[in-house]
Amino acid sequence: MGLGRHNYYVTPEEHVDISRLLFGDNLLGTWISCLARISVALMLLKFDISALWRKILWVAIGFQTAVAFSSNITLLVRCYPIRAVWDVVPDAKCWTSQQLNLTFYIFAGMY
Repeated sequence: MGLGRHNYYVTPEEHVDISRLLFGDNLLGTWISCLARISVALMLLKFDISALWRKILWVAIGFQTAVAFSSNITLLVRCYPIRAVWDVVPDAKCWTSQQLNLTFYIFAGMY
């Protein structure tokens, strides 16, 4: 969490800043990863391949797009208001740790 430092040495203000940066990184990182896979699939579509492989590649492209969208939606709806993800907000409504762990396992299996 401390971007190279142990959590013990991170001040509460730095914790908020780091958490905000990691939130943005999660939003962009998912798209970057999925777009890299989509790029490879689109490159493979340029080759002379069978119709079955074309269908498989289009399904893979659709799946990667769905993963990126669903990951971002999950990140954006897990706490209300969104600021509660990285800061302490009174009366915020966030998912339980069990719900968060479930989504982490699901998305880990999708990558």
